[in-house]
Amino acid sequence: MTPARPEFHLALSQLATTNDAPSTQDAAFLREVVDGLDVEADEIRTQLQALEEKLQVVERNRKFFKPMLSPVRRVPLEILGDIFALIVEMDPFLNDALATLCLVCKSWRRAALGMPKLW
Repeated sequence: MTPARPEFHLALSQLATTNDAPSTQDAAFLREVVDGLDVEADEIRTQLQALEEKLQVVERNRKFFKPMLSPVRRVPLEILGDIFALIVEMDPFLNDALATLCLVCKSWRRAALGMPKLW
């Protein structure tokens, strides 16, 4: 942005507080200021768009990696098998639920298959 020259401060402050038309010289200066602000605003919009695109990539990566820290990943397979056994003991007709649990992931399937009393 072009800095205002000292002689314009008084004229500009009067224009800001009245409805008077600017002089030719004031109008030229104001156009220069507005054009400079337009350029600056366009530059900021471009930077903002680039930052928004970068944020989308970061959020997508975060969404990909965060589940890898899930506490259930640290539960030993024997414990998962015991949990599955409790489910079946509570209601023997939940065999469909057991089959569904086996479809969650390979480790859950191994946990279920490792518990012979489930089958």
